[in-house]
Amino acid sequence: MSTQPSGQHVTADDILRAIEATRDLVDGYWFNIPGPSAYSPAVTEFRPDIAVDVLRQLAGR
Repeated sequence: MSTQPSGQHVTADDILRAIEATRDLVDGYWFNIPGPSAYSPAVTEFRPDIAVDVLRQLAGR
């Protein structure tokens, strides 16, 4: 899961829907929270808040 895959803007709800759609097919997830850098040239901002929101919502289930 990424908070900005290939520079695309996603929301916590987008990520939660992806988790729901794949949770029976995988053993776990890796959270990537990229920031703008030479390694991620399409990323425009560092968004750890999205990951925190996802984790909070998952914890409440």
